[in-house]
Amino acid sequence: MLSANQLGRGVLGVLIAVAGVAASPVAADARSATGVQRTISVGHRLTDVAFSPSGRTAYVTDGRMGGGAVVVIDTATAKVRATVGVGAGPDGIAVTPNGEFAYVAHYGTGAVSVFDTASNTVTATVPVGAHASGVAISPDGGSAYVAGWTWRDGVNYGAVSVIDTSSHAVTATIPVGQLLDRVAITPNGRTAYVSDHTTGLVSVIDTAGKTVTGTIAVGRYPTGIAIAPNGRTAYVADAGNGSVSVIDTVRNTVTGRIAVGSEPEGVAVSPDGRSVYVTNEFDHSVSVIDTRTRTVVETVVIKGGVIGVAGVAANPDGSAVYVCGWTRTDKVYRGRISILARGVAG
Repeated sequence: MLSANQLGRGVLGVLIAVAGVAASPVAADARSATGVQRTISVGHRLTDVAFSPSGRTAYVTDGRMGGGAVVVIDTATAKVRATVGVGAGPDGIAVTPNGEFAYVAHYGTGAVSVFDTASNTVTATVPVGAHASGVAISPDGGSAYVAGWTWRDGVNYGAVSVIDTSSHAVTATIPVGQLLDRVAITPNGRTAYVSDHTTGLVSVIDTAGKTVTGTIAVGRYPTGIAIAPNGRTAYVADAGNGSVSVIDTVRNTVTGRIAVGSEPEGVAVSPDGRSVYVTNEFDHSVSVIDTRTRTVVETVVIKGGVIGVAGVAANPDGSAVYVCGWTRTDKVYRGRISILARGVAG
């Protein structure tokens, strides 16, 4: 999501994303966090990050309205391989299960860029007719679900656009809610959950019928959303309450709320399901939640002059956590990726 200053509310948009493939186990638990291991200075206002299935590459969106880009990072060396212009206001990003493409939602243009990861080029642009914010790929790789919204006569109208990844065509538009933020899909691909920043609701979508089957009341200004690897639990950042709502996806009810930091924006679940990571925009920090006890067991403060934190992702083997943020000097934004040590990967 983009800065909510652009949405008129003053909160930073954040998505937390976890690439989920099996890999080596992690011995350390969430309590052994050691903080920021190293940093990468790149770009301007970094908004989101996603990993390739192998974990060898990270893709970061630089969400500038005038000249946005995707930054390609080699995770072995923590070096920037390429910075590729993709158009105005790139926001959410998701990588297909085969790793061949990344889909980039554009708040600025109301379109989705299809980014070829082999050539590091945009090979298609798909108009969705809305301010596109979050994007998620179905587990079979066949569809991209894009959360967006339009403004007409003083009212926000939300919609989820479904894109066929083989034809790059919109095959369905699902009217839902008002100011949509993020979307996440269950591991079995049957259900999508989308957060609505305006109404304080999470809408439940049947992906087979392309219909909304229900809504779940969470906290104020819900933003990031992530689903546990077993598909039984969803976690939603409630930016207005300083909490995370825990949803039972079998009953589609809230079973608890966990207090985190100030203005939580994004959520991710570790590959083993033991930890949840939450970025707190006003605290410039990441809260680490133990999913068994539903308590915050570590808070990692991102220092070094960072005034905003954005997307965060755990790499597929859980050995490191990438946090996107930025500094500001003389009205110039400078992007920074903080790589957290292995201990916080759960």
